[in-house]
Amino acid sequence: MIDVLRLLDALGIEYTRRGSQLRARCPHPDHEDLNPSWTIVADEGGRHGFHHCFACQWGGGPVALVAAVLGLEPKDARAWLEDGDYAVTKLELELDVRERPAVAGLGVPPEVQFIPLERWPKAAREYLERRGFGAATVDRWGLGVVSATEKTQLRGRIFIPVLDDAGEFRTYQARAFGKAATRYLTPTAGPPAIFGCQYWPAPVERQVVVVPEGPFDALAVDAATGLPVGSLLGSDPQPWQLLRLATFRVVVVLTDPDAAGRKAATALQAALARWTRVVLHALPAGRDPAQVYEDDPVELRAMLQFVGGLPGDGHRVVVSAGPGAGAEAVAGCARGE
Repeated sequence: MIDVLRLLDALGIEYTRRGSQLRARCPHPDHEDLNPSWTIVADEGGRHGFHHCFACQWGGGPVALVAAVLGLEPKDARAWLEDGDYAVTKLELELDVRERPAVAGLGVPPEVQFIPLERWPKAAREYLERRGFGAATVDRWGLGVVSATEKTQLRGRIFIPVLDDAGEFRTYQARAFGKAATRYLTPTAGPPAIFGCQYWPAPVERQVVVVPEGPFDALAVDAATGLPVGSLLGSDPQPWQLLRLATFRVVVVLTDPDAAGRKAATALQAALARWTRVVLHALPAGRDPAQVYEDDPVELRAMLQFVGGLPGDGHRVVVSAGPGAGAEAVAGCARGE
């Protein structure tokens, strides 16, 4: 696995650490980045070595980084890494060579600001903190903000970027932090996406994923439990999303306790039950995961305690029997059944 810190030092890239990511001004020579918009994952995991710029949308793996910064062809960049004794894995090399679907005309709108939470407009900052989220969430998920004074459709909203598992920008949702006719705005045209998959472990290590409807719900589950999350970005599961979720041994469905949420849960169970174990987990009436977290983060964590060995408990994540609808169906997962 490549030594990301040593690589950045060798390339002369100054950075600051924010959670599992390192942040810096975009090093691509064609991008004059005034505010640090570029991140690279340094911690071990399925996205180790991934980098992405939220402003210009450039990203990839170590080879792409070296090629751009030093002005080399990919094969020469790979040779440079090998000569420097950087242990680049096969997965990290594949980040730079595999084809990805093009995102026609979809990018980060220029009015979005990616700045530290303490510099957010007061109303946006207070809204996010009232929901139970702080600077760690902003940094981990690359949240942006659009001022209420902007004369655009996104004014007065928190910008939630949706990345793919290679850290490439796919689409977004924008959540109003004040009064608005529509709480969420999502591009009508865009590629299939799941919010949260950039932090999924490698396929061979995937055990449990929690599937809520909206990104704020996913943020809440992540903050409360540290479990992998996969937000549907709505209540209508798409075939591509189902294929990705089926790579986990257990899918815990945590959709909203309303008609749309129950319909989504039924669709997920019907589509995934043939391929993986599905747990339909009930929520208190009238509260989605984000609302439960806002009221009491411990309550949300307790709801998912049947997923044994939650991060922070000092154990490997496995599934065991316990409270919650359908939990008994996954009692054998830890035994490899």
